[in-house]
Amino acid sequence: MALVSVQRVEKVCKNLITCLILVDEEINAVSSKEFVKKSPNLDKLAKYTLGNLFRLLNLNQNIGLENEFAEYLKMRNLFIHNFNSEYLNEYSEEQKKKAIDFCYEIGKYSEKMESYFKGLTYLLALTYIKDKSKIDPIFKKWETDYNLYIKERNVVDN
Repeated sequence: MALVSVQRVEKVCKNLITCLILVDEEINAVSSKEFVKKSPNLDKLAKYTLGNLFRLLNLNQNIGLENEFAEYLKMRNLFIHNFNSEYLNEYSEEQKKKAIDFCYEIGKYSEKMESYFKGLTYLLALTYIKDKSKIDPIFKKWETDYNLYIKERNVVDN
């Protein structure tokens, strides 16, 4: 479940970057000024790792949760690259519990990051569509995430 949740974050992050590649020249407030220049073509994007995606995003600090991105990326890298050596190098009950706790923690964190990126993507969709009923059905499902995104932004801004 932890692996699936991490992969879901990568997928929605790629969706966000695809959206930004297409529209950010016009907005130019969501990502850094260099984003469009450094953006890969859409074919190369599929091969990007989450770390590269986060670096490419380089979101405006007023929009992003930079510290949370960094913490999540650190956890994700530990999970993907060092989980066995960190949590499964011995077969004690204590190690098993630590491994399970970590998987649960990264799963919950992944849910938050996924929701954040979905909310931001929905916000971008709203920017370009005057009639909310005409939003792509995929994005319509993300309206709840948008509401959570707005709530999170209000908490961060206050």
